[in-house]
Amino acid sequence: PVADAAYLSRYILGLVKEQTLFEVNGSTETLMSKVGFQYDETDSIEGANAPVQHDSSYDGNFVTGRANLSSVERYDADDVSQFTMTSNRYNTAGAMVSTKDPLNHQLTISYADSFSANGTHLDAPRSFSTLAFPTTITDADGFSSHVRYHYDFGAKTRTEGPPSENQPQGQIQIFAYDTAARPDRITTENNGAYTRYVYGPNYIQSFGTVNTVTDEAYSIQIFDGVGRVTGIATNHPGSNGGYSAQNTIYDIMGRLHKQSNPTEVSSAWNPTGDDAAGWLYSQQSYDWQGRPRMTTNTDGTTKEASYSGCGCAGGAVVTLTDEGTMDAGEYKRRQQKIYSDVLGRTVKTEVLDWDGTGENGQGRRVDSTIVKSYNARDQLKRVRQFAGPEGSATYQDTTMDFDGYGRLKTKHVPEQDAGTATTWTYNADDTVQKVTDARGAIANFTYNDRHLIKDIKYDPSAGVTDTPDVSFEYDSAGNRTKMTDGLGSTTYGYNQLSRMTSESRTFSAGPTGSFALNYSYNLAGQLATLTEPSQFGSTFSYAHDLAGRLAGVTGSPFGGATTYASNPDYRAWGVLKHLEYGSAKTLDATYNSRLQAASFVVPGVLSKTYDYQADGRLRFSSDLLEHKYDRFYSFDHAARITQALSGGEARGEPATNDRPYKQTFSYDGLGHLTNRNSNHWNDFYSLSDSYTNNRRPDWNYDADGNLLGNVDTTYTYDAAGRIGTVGTYEPASATNRGLDGDGQQVRTDETKIDEVTQTPTTTTKYYLRSSVMGGQVLTEIDADGAKLRTFVYAGGSVLGWQVVQGTAQWVVWEHRDASGASFRTTDILGDPWGHRDDEQPAELDPTGSDAGLHAPLIQPDPPADEGSGSLLSYPRFSDPTRPGVTYKVDGIPVTVDYFMAQLDTNYHGSFSASPKRFSHYSVDADGLLRFDTWKEAARVARATTGTVIQNGSSATTGISPLTSCRRTPHLSIGDKSTNS
Repeated sequence: PVADAAYLSRYILGLVKEQTLFEVNGSTETLMSKVGFQYDETDSIEGANAPVQHDSSYDGNFVTGRANLSSVERYDADDVSQFTMTSNRYNTAGAMVSTKDPLNHQLTISYADSFSANGTHLDAPRSFSTLAFPTTITDADGFSSHVRYHYDFGAKTRTEGPPSENQPQGQIQIFAYDTAARPDRITTENNGAYTRYVYGPNYIQSFGTVNTVTDEAYSIQIFDGVGRVTGIATNHPGSNGGYSAQNTIYDIMGRLHKQSNPTEVSSAWNPTGDDAAGWLYSQQSYDWQGRPRMTTNTDGTTKEASYSGCGCAGGAVVTLTDEGTMDAGEYKRRQQKIYSDVLGRTVKTEVLDWDGTGENGQGRRVDSTIVKSYNARDQLKRVRQFAGPEGSATYQDTTMDFDGYGRLKTKHVPEQDAGTATTWTYNADDTVQKVTDARGAIANFTYNDRHLIKDIKYDPSAGVTDTPDVSFEYDSAGNRTKMTDGLGSTTYGYNQLSRMTSESRTFSAGPTGSFALNYSYNLAGQLATLTEPSQFGSTFSYAHDLAGRLAGVTGSPFGGATTYASNPDYRAWGVLKHLEYGSAKTLDATYNSRLQAASFVVPGVLSKTYDYQADGRLRFSSDLLEHKYDRFYSFDHAARITQALSGGEARGEPATNDRPYKQTFSYDGLGHLTNRNSNHWNDFYSLSDSYTNNRRPDWNYDADGNLLGNVDTTYTYDAAGRIGTVGTYEPASATNRGLDGDGQQVRTDETKIDEVTQTPTTTTKYYLRSSVMGGQVLTEIDADGAKLRTFVYAGGSVLGWQVVQGTAQWVVWEHRDASGASFRTTDILGDPWGHRDDEQPAELDPTGSDAGLHAPLIQPDPPADEGSGSLLSYPRFSDPTRPGVTYKVDGIPVTVDYFMAQLDTNYHGSFSASPKRFSHYSVDADGLLRFDTWKEAARVARATTGTVIQNGSSATTGISPLTSCRRTPHLSIGDKSTNS
């Protein structure tokens, strides 16, 4: 510690001067971290202004003895002669007025008094200064934000951020308080939107604007005597009771004990309407140490955690047991064991088989193990995955190394070539300077003073296709205003609240002119209108109710349609239960006690019921219009799909070919798909694979582990590691992907070879993506800039399409059941539609392949120049009889075996840095069927309800956050999950 007399005489003791961390291995100590702290250095005091009643002896000349932290030196543990330094400066009152990072990017803070009782008008000037509050903060690029305060109690009364480009001012908020200094109203001055509060003896009510300043969304929180929330309620427009509520009950230790589903209630909090049967609660119990013990779901199913070993001795073990599932007629429960070291770090996780002789399959062997190793900084050094228990001969490693400053330096994943890794190099301020992948391809980054990326310059290695450089520009609020990439540029506009109002795309070697999308918002910040480029002219309007839920979608006239969806009704937790389409069809859905879809009906189009395993996974779906499309799913001890049946076989009837598919799946101990048997109508095929370090020995890969080719398909990758071209053999085709600066596909050049004449035909398409819609494709256009198709979105899902073909225009509504397994389209009259291949109905298997509505037919008398028979009525989405490519990811043909295996081993993302999105035909509709993984169809319904307890703290009851391997079958207006 610092022991200078200037500090000791003022009783300032224990100032940390240096902090070091060593890793001890036997008698060897290795320095892992060294940080030095300096106080009251020369020039660390700035200015001579002093607040009222300030001790004059603490003026600008008094420096040493204040104990202001003036600099922090972080040393390179590998070479302590090297270090980076962050420095701070203070005013005479001891408040920080500036801070600089190691590259001298400076943030400044001003304390000039700015008091305003009402936030709008400054108080009359006072004869003194307080220098009490930060009133202006200026970032490293010179852009400032301002704050005003209430003099009497110091609460902020006005905030103003830096303006967006071409705006006179930034977002301004006014804060008003009641006589008890509690927030009374918060108003956004730019548009008049507000939230106001009303206080009762044990509750707080809030009222906020949604569409206009005359309508208000309502919510209330009820508190118990110690300030815990015991009940919440909100508007529930269109319901019998008018409100949605949720109750919470605590045990005598103050822990969350029971929590209800969101429930439709009256103003007296009595359940009514859809929930007239009463409150449904999930429940949590704890052991004597306060650790979560048993979770009871609203349907009575339970999952458990048990504990053994001693944490202080580094032997703590947690055994997790799920709710269970039926396997071959026997009820079994999955288990895994989690081991922790003396520091509480997870060091081993075992997944247990369920073929033991004990109850529910217990008394079992270890099927797979993950062992983690850490350094002294608690950073993961190695993750070793064993096929079987720890020490098994079959394993694969992910290894990480860190530089002397503790930053990730290298990472090797199993599928990369031995001896290679991805390498990171940093600037002194810890921003990434460059990334070099295992192929040697480099991405170099530069930044502005706010650490926002300005440029990305790529340097490909030998044999790697170059990636065009990318540049970005920003406004004073930090909003991106321009992106320039290899295909052209995109410019962005914003309103005073930094909400995007426009984005305009130009293509340097494509259609002439710019293509601008325009947006507007309601007072709650929800999208109100979306307008296509003026070349096309369509505008879509989104209405919202007082709860902020989507109330309807309309548009300018196109193909005879102006209304796409109307009159939605919702359940208390915000999922759709009824909808009227603009195609004269309706949607109705019901739900079970765990908030999972129980039935789904679009009359004459889709009608299904759903049944679930105790663990929440979809077990059986019944197609009431055509039982041939019934489905049954089985899963193994690791929650991987093992069997998918359809038709009569799904109902337990004898084997038949009059059904879309029968499939079985097997895996090795590392999660690779090793065997897949599939009966597809009358056809059968079987695949047997093996893997070493996530690679099949008969396929080709590059040094980074990217798949280069298999029996069906070839791939090339650019310097950024993204797929650039795809080639297929049968039929012969080549696809070139044009990617923007964000890595999103905005152009496709697809060349197909006529198998008879060997004549190539190339088709080029461009895609206009909407940032407000999460980057999804809004409109696809041809090489001349003419509109081909526009997707109509609602709640993040596709509701329908506007289609142009020559002079013809029409609107197609798409319908997907709650499990995502069945796809249908209808026209404006509600009749089945399917004039084009991509509009055809489909029945999808668990991998996302279309098995078709009936068996492919053989044309008996083919034309003479077409050889023997040819397939008719062939599946549109993909061909499940081909052993290689069976579906597409973001429009790219991908082998199901390879991709499934990679997903189960945390594949590092060669296909895209974004979540994988399965598409049933091409990138044109990559937002239509947003499967997160291959497991989607089978695990579609896994939604955990009830209290979720993590590390002794509770999370809100309801749908649990969705993992990458499941999607809840709750419905948005687009007939899809509200979460995908």
